[in-house]
Amino acid sequence: MPGLPAGCTPTPIKGVEYYNCSGVYYRSAFHGNNLVYVVSQP
Repeated sequence: MPGLPAGCTPTPIKGVEYYNCSGVYYRSAFHGNNLVYVVSQP
């Protein structure tokens, strides 16, 4: 997804920056030249 839902909290876990969005964790990734956020289990 191109952006994060409202109310997400940056949460570093083991040196990786995740975003906690009401219990769903996202991390940033590149899709080609675009920065996107993917659901990821820390």
